[in-house]
Amino acid sequence: MQKLQADLDTSRPLVNLPQGFEERIGYLLGIYKSLHTLFTDSQQADGWIKKPNTHPIFAGESALCFVASGDIESLAKLLQYIRAQTA
Repeated sequence: MQKLQADLDTSRPLVNLPQGFEERIGYLLGIYKSLHTLFTDSQQADGWIKKPNTHPIFAGESALCFVASGDIESLAKLLQYIRAQTA
């Protein structure tokens, strides 16, 4: 075990992730957690993102379409919207 630890170079990452990847994952995890806080039923929480939404930022589309057609800012806006619903 000591040899394995000695062989690992902890000064550099094991995997090179694309720029912004960690931020995107953070938003996705936040969205998932917030939806499961907002909805006590897991199926409702998981299905909400696919349903059409009348809120102006979604323009009648689903939240999934909204984030798929945008950039990292759309993930941030979606998380902000969901968190506002839980407040």
